[in-house]
Amino acid sequence: MSDRRPRSALRTQCLQPFPMRGRAVVCAFLSALLLAAGCTTKKQFLSTRYRLEEPLPYRVRLVVDVKARGIKPEAVRQYVADDLRANAISEIVDAEEDLVLRVVLNSLQVSMWNGAASFDGEMFLSDRDGTLLTHHSVAGKTGAHAMAAAGYLGGIATLVDSIKSHVQAMRPKLDSVVKQSRSARRPVLGLDASFTDPDGNMVLSRDEQGKIELGIRNSGDGAAKDVIVSASLNDDLGGKVYIRQPGGLGNIGPRDSRQAAIPIAATGELPRGSVTVNVDCTFKTEWGERRETHASVTINTAPSTGMVRVAFSGIEKRGLPDWLLSTPLEHADYQVKYSGRELQILNLNTGERETKSLSSTPAARAYVERYFSGWDTEAPHIVLSSSGGTVNTNSLKLRVRYTDDRKLDEGVVYVNGRKQDTESFAERTETEREYTIPLQMGDNTVRITLTDWVGKKAEKSVLFTRIRGGTGTYETGPLPEGEAPPSLVVEAAPLDGNNTVAGGREEGIRVTVTNNGKGVAKWVRVVLEGDEYLTRQWGRERNLEDIKPGESKTAVFSLLMPTELERRQATIEVVVKEGRGYSPTVRPSLRFNFVPAEVETLPVEVVEDVDHGIPKGSLRRSDGYAVIVGVQDYQRVSNLKYARKDAETFEHYASDVLGIPKRRTKVLLDGDATVARVKGTIASIPGGKGKPSFLVLYFSGHGSTDPKTKSDEPYLLPYDADRTLGVETYLSVNGLAAQLAEKADTAILIIDACYMGKGKTIEVAGKPIVRVEVSSNEAVVLSSSKETEPSKEYEQAGHSLFSYYLMLGLKGKADVDPEDGWVTLKELMEYTDEHVGEASEWRQTPTSNIEEMGAGSIRLGRWK
Repeated sequence: MSDRRPRSALRTQCLQPFPMRGRAVVCAFLSALLLAAGCTTKKQFLSTRYRLEEPLPYRVRLVVDVKARGIKPEAVRQYVADDLRANAISEIVDAEEDLVLRVVLNSLQVSMWNGAASFDGEMFLSDRDGTLLTHHSVAGKTGAHAMAAAGYLGGIATLVDSIKSHVQAMRPKLDSVVKQSRSARRPVLGLDASFTDPDGNMVLSRDEQGKIELGIRNSGDGAAKDVIVSASLNDDLGGKVYIRQPGGLGNIGPRDSRQAAIPIAATGELPRGSVTVNVDCTFKTEWGERRETHASVTINTAPSTGMVRVAFSGIEKRGLPDWLLSTPLEHADYQVKYSGRELQILNLNTGERETKSLSSTPAARAYVERYFSGWDTEAPHIVLSSSGGTVNTNSLKLRVRYTDDRKLDEGVVYVNGRKQDTESFAERTETEREYTIPLQMGDNTVRITLTDWVGKKAEKSVLFTRIRGGTGTYETGPLPEGEAPPSLVVEAAPLDGNNTVAGGREEGIRVTVTNNGKGVAKWVRVVLEGDEYLTRQWGRERNLEDIKPGESKTAVFSLLMPTELERRQATIEVVVKEGRGYSPTVRPSLRFNFVPAEVETLPVEVVEDVDHGIPKGSLRRSDGYAVIVGVQDYQRVSNLKYARKDAETFEHYASDVLGIPKRRTKVLLDGDATVARVKGTIASIPGGKGKPSFLVLYFSGHGSTDPKTKSDEPYLLPYDADRTLGVETYLSVNGLAAQLAEKADTAILIIDACYMGKGKTIEVAGKPIVRVEVSSNEAVVLSSSKETEPSKEYEQAGHSLFSYYLMLGLKGKADVDPEDGWVTLKELMEYTDEHVGEASEWRQTPTSNIEEMGAGSIRLGRWK
């Protein structure tokens, strides 16, 4: 606030000393310091702002303490305070400072006769924790001025000049102090980026939507503020690859982390190669400094068609040709498996298999490369419509035929050493092109190069000489005739002969392609189009390779469908593509009706609870073991309803009734119940001299016979069971029984599993069951039902029928003869057999080999 009285009134005021209260100004940018003592007056006194020549790159909190005795009247004193306040507080921000600068004005003397002013004061500099860094005394004076007030303001200006010079002199020390101060609380961001895609082959192809997963961790002591992530492509491949920017992620505190994902999609056919995504992460420190960190991820690209899709097992893709696309088994055309010095290459479309004994992994990898490269035995071939000559035109039309015994990759046309045209061939073994070649006067060399899919090259050059005398375009002759073409006929039908897709059944279609022509059909592929759900479940493409004249090949698309399906209709169109373009024009179309599985339940009004009130018996088997497996949600097989709950409840009976310590009980549910984990868990149980006296294995889930041999030998299906691969991914019941018998004095195998007997599925409630014929005479085996009998799901109890009455018997209901508080094996099976039979109207009868083993008297547990 300023005094609005005339200057004459100010000049005539008597200047008398009087105390002035101290005033403090806090939390300002350094720019506030630069303006703090500058003088601006609305009167015609002095109008000046003082700044440091080079602003300091850090924040300073300015504190001004006025202790000087100054002039009187109050109006001028108030002017000084307002001027300091206006310049020091004008840019206050709520932020943590690096340094604290305290300026103390001890005295200020202004002569009323000539306007001269003098002052003295002190300047203190400390860090933000209050530690004093340096101290300076400041003093100065101004010459005579016409007005006392102007001399007063001139004294303030001189004070600012002194402060400025001291700050500049301390600049090196300030920089060192601030650097040490900030290093104690600075953010350090680490950025990791990786690419994932839906089919898991880590390759981006046409119409595929993947994502770049980001992991950002702040390992520093300070917070990273206003974190912003952006991504860019080093090559957008003609606008066919798009990235959605994630934007701001907020603040990331010390020792904190943040996850983010950047969607990436391809909308066009991509070449075989790679694209690099650069990820930039910018952020601010607590002092407003802008910093950044970077990461990049290289994504392999490939055409959506044309790659050879291979599922590798026991051998790495690294070092093999890039046209061999590593992919999950459900999307593969071939499975390559190396185990026990034996290499197997299985054609998943035709069932053809090649087996080779090889001594090492490098040898197996080399053989795989030779096997697939062996498809392409010849170099690509180029045929031209002219062998060159003399022409008198501006240009000519040259016709070219490209052929290969496997598949073409790229053709390039050069004219006089300059690239004229480039074309990639994603789905061809033969194609014809016509090029317009510009001609210069004199000799013109036309060179054409051709590369096939495995890297073999061909090249052909012709010389055309242009002479004077004409214009226009010269027409070369026609191409010579090629080999005889094939003639393909396609037939498609549902696997089971009807157009119903039923839940809990293996459904699909069978496509047969026959070559009725005189030439070989090269690189024939069957592609499904239409309903997105079915094409994703069954697969989109099968590769039939070459089909000779008179030969037929069949492609099967199928999967065991989930039990719960939406009632609707779907259409699938079958497209057959031939590498040279001799594709059949007929595209069979199949319409399917979706029907969910029919689940048979029991109309029981009231059931006894087996999940609670489990008796804690007195029997303790301190050296016993239990392995409990429940698979309800399968990776490649239809899901079940109560298998997981059966296993979780049986775990309590194993500890409370059977007396097996919980530390010796291993429970494997769903994704944990892989074939390797189950086998590994059993193998880890000690055998030999220190083997346990009692061992029980409980399994609830799916089962099957051998899908290839259709034999009656029973198998159990772990989480990762694959019917395409067969029993190598299954658990043999006979093998398990024999293994358990070797591990313990008393071994019991309890099976509540669906079973596909004699190559047919017996479907009731999604859990067909059959009696398990175990060859071992040492392990006790309890199973759900006799051969061809269905298994019921007990919906009211929330368990399968067999497991429910088995656990109810262990709860004490089976103790009937004699009723002595103990439940024996014989009592348990008699009780379970009777009640399961009655509840199912004798359509399901549990079985066991207790009598053959003479194990009926074995006491399972004491329930009271």
